Amino acid sequence: MDRRKEVISKEAEYWIQDGSKGLLKEAFDRHRNRDTMRVDAADLIDVHASFSKTFQFRVPINPRNLSQLIHPHQGYMASMPERGYSWDEMVSMYELQMISSYEKAKGRSIHGEELSALSFWLLQDTEKKGSVDFEGM
Repeated sequence: MDRRKEVISKEAEYWIQDGSKGLLKEAFDRHRNRDTMRVDAADLIDVHASFSKTFQFRVPINPRNLSQLIHPHQGYMASMPERGYSWDEMVSMYELQMISSYEKAKGRSIHGEELSALSFWLLQDTEKKGSVDFEGM
C-alpha cells in the first residue's frame, strides 16, 4: 500500500490536493470535541456537509467507498456508536479509500474492495493484533 500511495499521490486525478485537505481540516476542527480532539461518529456527516456546502472540490474516492465512509445509513464510520476519530485516523482512512478507488478505476474491483475492507478493519484493530475480541467490536 505504501508503494501504491506514493505513486497515486503524484496523480492529481486520484489524490486529494493539499488545499482541499487543509479546508477539510478546518471543517474537522470546527466540529471536533475540544476535550478529546476527535470528531464523534455521530458528527461525521456534519463535518462533510459543512465542508461541501462551502467548498467545491472533486472527491477522488469512488462513490461506493464514499457512501461506506459517511452515508447516514450505509456509512461504517458514521455508524460506530460512541466512537470518535482523530484527524490522523481520518486522513489515513481517506488515503486508503483513495488507493482502493484507484484500483477500482483501473479495473481491479476485487482488490479495491479488499483494500476498502482493510481500511475499516484497521480502524478497529488499533493494536495490529490481527483479531478483535467480541467486546472490541
